[in-house]
Amino acid sequence: MGGMKTNKVTSRVLMLGDNHFHTAKIKIAANTTLVEGAVLKRGADADTFAVAAAGDDFAAVNPFEIVNDTAAEKTFSFQACFDGRVREDMLRVGAATVSVTDIDKLRKVGILPMKVTDLSHLDNH
Repeated sequence: MGGMKTNKVTSRVLMLGDNHFHTAKIKIAANTTLVEGAVLKRGADADTFAVAAAGDDFAAVNPFEIVNDTAAEKTFSFQACFDGRVREDMLRVGAATVSVTDIDKLRKVGILPMKVTDLSHLDNH
């Protein structure tokens, strides 16, 4: 018997176009979710990535949510986005939104954060 599983339905999309991807691997801790838009740094070799902190050199962005719902650390294969236009409001360095300095660092590696106005939702709350 399992619990109820729900999925969030949204029109938000991280990738805005002209994106290029690299097949890579990332280790995710037990019972952890790597959020869509997490900024990544290079790992030990060219085919591995890790979650970046503000002081790291940025290399890529995680294009979709990756969930490790097991009780042990697990290595996942995924497609890292290493350049192109992305939604600025969805990017995260750790748990924080990106700063102006973070945006400059992303632009230097070809990732172009863009401000987006979502016209599919009413703004009359």
